[in-house]
Amino acid sequence: MSYFIRSEGYNTYVMACGIAANLINIALDALFIIVFKMGVLGGVVATVIGWFFNTFAYIIYIVVKDRKQKTWLSIKSLFKFKFNKKLLGPIFSLGLGGFLRTFGIGFSFIVMNLLIANSHFAMPEYFQFFWAKGQPIVSLFLISIFGINDGARSLFSYNYTLRKFDRCKKVYLWTMLIALLYSIIVYVFVAATANNIWVWILNVDSDKVEGTATFIRIISLRILAVSLVINSLLAFQGANDVEKTIFSSAFENFISFIIVIPISYGIAYGVYKTTGNKEIVNWIIVGAFVFNCLLSSLFLMGFSYWFVFKKLEKIDQTKLSWSRKIEHKFFEMAQQAELLETPY
Repeated sequence: MSYFIRSEGYNTYVMACGIAANLINIALDALFIIVFKMGVLGGVVATVIGWFFNTFAYIIYIVVKDRKQKTWLSIKSLFKFKFNKKLLGPIFSLGLGGFLRTFGIGFSFIVMNLLIANSHFAMPEYFQFFWAKGQPIVSLFLISIFGINDGARSLFSYNYTLRKFDRCKKVYLWTMLIALLYSIIVYVFVAATANNIWVWILNVDSDKVEGTATFIRIISLRILAVSLVINSLLAFQGANDVEKTIFSSAFENFISFIIVIPISYGIAYGVYKTTGNKEIVNWIIVGAFVFNCLLSSLFLMGFSYWFVFKKLEKIDQTKLSWSRKIEHKFFEMAQQAELLETPY
């Protein structure tokens, strides 16, 4: 229901409900686990109550707005759902970009693990250890950046649908600024605390503390890089441009990755043959992984900026691409279905 509500431009309400639900969850976790000694069951009950509150708040929103005739949603329409197989194609096409992004991250991680664990110059006892300790930190903060995109995308889509392109540009720029400021603050914090707080939290062995801290500082640069690319997902997904969404989702972990990483492997192998220094060579591979993220982010940021500021306002005058034909077909079928259900 949160996606439906946000699509109508009420992001703040959804955000407030989510924050309140999480605070309730945390408070009840402490109550059930610490005070009542319920263990794992207490955590489960707290989560169920927190998200029940969230769902109930959404239902209240729909009921109140429906009575005031300020929403297209209704409780009846949520439960009286008619499956239309003709909508499956457009829905899967619009969601393919998200699938490719997630699958691509998994693919790149597998390749990197193979390189640092099974190559001629591998030092898995160190670099695979560093990877296992450092990546969860990056993933933790990247989720927040993608959350910024998730919240801004519905606002972008709302204004795109109304053809308020100036507002789309403002959403694009503000999202970029917020994501960049967030990533800078996070990186400074992570880099400054890498050799004390994080190695303590991650329970790092004393002989690997320095290497783990260095790895965390290097791999966390991806947080800065991703903050630059988040706008491409915002723009292309927000405008329902399937073609560009698929391209941007696949660029870092497939297109750019299969060029940068083999080249870096060749350079690393040459350095290894010349110097025999395995440690430097492994740092080259890790650095190349971060460089690939930065390179693809800068390219996609430029591409999305051109799309929003040059292409978007002329979107209705340009020839329909195959992805926009899917979009138009989707809305035509949805409108026809609504007309069939409307009593006269």
